[in-house]
Amino acid sequence: MPSSNSHVKLVNTDGEDIAFSPIAGYRLRKFEFTAAGPNYYQYVNTDGDWYFMKETVSGDIKAYLFYYEDASDLDTAWTDRASHSYDEFNAIF
Repeated sequence: MPSSNSHVKLVNTDGEDIAFSPIAGYRLRKFEFTAAGPNYYQYVNTDGDWYFMKETVSGDIKAYLFYYEDASDLDTAWTDRASHSYDEFNAIF
């Protein structure tokens, strides 16, 4: 066990520092699965911040895109989820 004055550092297999995820602390609140897709997931944290994840499936390949808006009504945004502009994780967070 590390002593109280030592530090633990997370690194990947290349020895590079691992940053903590910007979506840590979010929990799945709602989801919608449809036979034709895409599928949508709503995540919320304890501060009321939220984001959506859109999943598309083509054969064995799954693609995930994200949507986040800082000052929008969550329920209205969820209702309109199919019309939002989704982007890759690094572009959103």
